Parts: sequence; structure tokens; C-alpha cells
Amino acid sequence: PGDPALAYTLNILGIIYGDQGKFLQAETFFLRAQAIQEKASGADDPVLAITLYNLAFVYIKTGLPAKADPLLRQALAIQEKVLGLNSYAAAHTLFQLANTAFRLGEKSRAAGYLEKLGNLELVVQMVPFLSQDETAMDLVELQPARFRAALRFAFLAGKGPQEKILLWLAEFSLAESDYSSASSWHRELSRLQTNNLDYACEAARLAYLAADFETARALLERLLRRRPDHGPARILLAHFCLTQDHLSRFTAVSGRPPLSRQRVAPLLAG
Repeated sequence: PGDPALAYTLNILGIIYGDQGKFLQAETFFLRAQAIQEKASGADDPVLAITLYNLAFVYIKTGLPAKADPLLRQALAIQEKVLGLNSYAAAHTLFQLANTAFRLGEKSRAAGYLEKLGNLELVVQMVPFLSQDETAMDLVELQPARFRAALRFAFLAGKGPQEKILLWLAEFSLAESDYSSASSWHRELSRLQTNNLDYACEAARLAYLAADFETARALLERLLRRRPDHGPARILLAHFCLTQDHLSRFTAVSGRPPLSRQRVAPLLAG
């Protein structure tokens, strides 16, 4: 039957099964919906583009980017014609096209799709999807400046997975040897996850590498007041005190004698 309502129901069933990891059943439902929509509504129906996108996403999830790619191209052609490239739907399709092109080893084509995401707000919409795919950060590195700006915007606006966004921002900073910025992002992480003292410790280590010794010392002292037995923080502060000739300060803050220079130097570097 060529009933659009049936196609809609099949699409919903495909999404439900796909969310459960039952991709074979999801594929069957999406293929049936596609056949109905192509017969009932024609090739330029934006609802058909949704079905094509959903089917392509199943193929992406099952490691079949070559099958996903033509479906996404067809969906984008419909969306560009009917909705325009600045639409939310087209943004999702562009991102997944970049994803499939990247997986197929076509980096220049992937970069071209990302370039079409010209509106920063649309790039921000992609941020939550970065956490769903291990390939995503490799893809983002094709245009790090634009996605870094989007990540900053998403963090300030409270959009997307905040902890992962901050970790990515720290990674971008470290890739450029910008230890000061990386330390700042880890300080934000320590505020976000107050029970995870490792973030505060890493912020201190990065501040030390940025030669911001006052910040490093303050972070370590504050951390050790909360947990005097935090091993990495004790090691870092021991090294700081050894290099800054503040042995008595270390003993006063940690309540324990400092470790040797030979032990702390390689740990600081790691």
C-alpha cells in the first residue's frame, strides 16, 4: 500500500529498533517506508529525505559507509532543493556525509561537506553527535578552528555533553602546546566534576608546564587540603617545592615528607 501514514509508522518502528541495536529489523522497516514514500510522494519529498537519512544511519552504525553515502547524497539533494542548506535537517545530513566520506578515506570530500556547514549555530547543533562516534574527533580535526569555536559556544551556552566538550577543548589546546588554555579547561572540568580531583591535579600540572607556578601551587595546595593522601598531587607539589626550594611548605601542606627528585621528575613529564 502507498499509505503515507503507514510509512510514518514504519519509520518510527525503525527508529525504535535501531535505538535497541536491532539494525537488521530497523533496515527492513526503513526500506519499506522508503518504497512507500517514493511511490506516494515522489523523489522530492522532505519526509523521504528523513527516511533516507535514517536508513543511512543504520548503515553507518553497522560499518557500511559505502551503502550510507548514496542515500545521504540523495537526502541532501532533496533538503537543499526544498529546505535549503542552512536548515537543521541539511546540517545533520552534511555532517553524516562528511563522516562517511572520512570513513571511506576521502578526506578532501569530507572537508568540503564540513565547509558547507557555514553557520556556526549549525555546527553547534552537531556537538552532541560528536560523543556518539569514535571517528568524530578525527573528522573534526579537518577543521579544528571552526569546531573549536563551536565547542566553546556550546560550553558557554550549556549545550551538549559538557564534560566531553571540555575534554575536547583541552585536547585542542594541548595539540598546539597551549598549556595555559589546557589548564583553564581542566579547571572548568574540576568545577563541573567537583568529586573528580584528578581534573584539578591535571590543571595544576598543565599550569606548571605553562610556567604559571603560582596557579599550580595554589591548585595543589587546595587539592591536598581536601585530600592529603592524593598521590599524584603530592608528587607534583613535591616536585614544585624541590624546584622552587619550598620544602618546608610541602611538608606543612601535605603533612608528609617530600618525595625524591628522581621519582617526581618523570611523573611530572608524563
